[in-house]
Amino acid sequence: MKTATDLRGCGPFADSTPAEVRAALIDDDVPAFDRQWRQALAEAADSYDLSGLNVMLDAWRRLAWVQQDREKYAHMMDVAGKLTRGEDVRTTSWEQHRAELGL
Repeated sequence: MKTATDLRGCGPFADSTPAEVRAALIDDDVPAFDRQWRQALAEAADSYDLSGLNVMLDAWRRLAWVQQDREKYAHMMDVAGKLTRGEDVRTTSWEQHRAELGL
């Protein structure tokens, strides 16, 4: 059985409804949220156990929190991509990223 980390009352999005979490996500992540939400709902309906649904929603609450600042999130993802490709990121600064985006 999955156990949920109860984030209610703990930081941004902790008390957010599924609709609020979904609205806060970047557009690219909404389809994945929808798929996981529907799957978790179906499993909860079959098992009469909401813990899996809570685990899923808490994970997406964390992502919604991280995605609040779209520019910083884009920078984080850019750096992660460079690390994955084995590129040197020691010279990649937030200011450089903003300049590349024309900000």
